Amino acid sequence: MTQPYVALTDYALSLECLVFAFLLTPVRLFQDARFWFFIFFSSVAASSLVGGTVHGFFEQPSFTGTRILWPMTMLGIGVTALAGAQAAKELIGPKFKSAFANLLIYGAFCVYCGTVLFINSSFLIAILGYLPAILILGFALIKNYLRTKNKPFLFGFLGLSVILFASAIQQAKILDASQRNVIYHLIQAVGLFMVFITARTTQGKVSS
Repeated sequence: MTQPYVALTDYALSLECLVFAFLLTPVRLFQDARFWFFIFFSSVAASSLVGGTVHGFFEQPSFTGTRILWPMTMLGIGVTALAGAQAAKELIGPKFKSAFANLLIYGAFCVYCGTVLFINSSFLIAILGYLPAILILGFALIKNYLRTKNKPFLFGFLGLSVILFASAIQQAKILDASQRNVIYHLIQAVGLFMVFITARTTQGKVSS
């Protein structure tokens, strides 16, 4: 392995999210926030698995595996952002459920995919790509918490804050890239667990 600790923490993150997705297996497709949280964790599991393989075995940009697998990782992160935005739409309620909202969400996803495939596939683009979804989902969670005082909503909001903190560390230049990625994965795992606690208790609950 070229970066064993990065690859192993990526694989651990993938396994964690795979378990979360299994526990969130939905009954009604496309009908509530829980389904979109299922997609959220499934896509994180997939992108972490592929990303870990790149870091572990295809680190050189000249490798054919890198040119194929890294864009797949980036696209998986785009799916995560899309799922997060859709979960937020379900949690916010009827005011946000519209064709225009879907147009914005899927339009942003298409712009992101075009950017990472044809313009820039650096991880900073991935962070900028999922930042709006995290902010919208955070708004939806805190709005539901203030309405219901249901603590899992607050727990999920804090989990998203942890993920943003992890993203900031990943971009910090005070450590080398390998150390930053390992720390990013470990902190992200904590944040994702907190979001899962929220997702597990969510059954189409929306704010009014």
